[in-house]
Amino acid sequence: MKGEENKYLTFKKKDIQDMLNDTGVFIDRALNMLTTCLLKEGGFNHPKYDFLIELLCESYSVNNKLKHFLEKTLEYSSIELEKGTETVYVDSQVAFVLETLVMSKIMNASDLQTEVNLSMSIH
Repeated sequence: MKGEENKYLTFKKKDIQDMLNDTGVFIDRALNMLTTCLLKEGGFNHPKYDFLIELLCESYSVNNKLKHFLEKTLEYSSIELEKGTETVYVDSQVAFVLETLVMSKIMNASDLQTEVNLSMSIH
């Protein structure tokens, strides 16, 4: 990432807070579904739940990492008020990690939807 050391990207603080709330809901849903799968029909011993449990564990892990990363971003990043909106400044490396975590979350939600017909969307 040579030459990108001093580049900063901006996010609205409200958007990060909304993503943080959304991620918390995903964590709760993944834990709830995991508990249900493990307590019903033999849990790990039931082939129907093998891949589902794997995807739900991945969902919990990715969303939990994203939650902690967003919290640290809000805590340690520069936040300025611009035209009545709080703006968060992050360097290119933080933006890259954030993008990677969000893409992991999206791919996991897609796998849950297509592979086991389970929606993690907030309805």
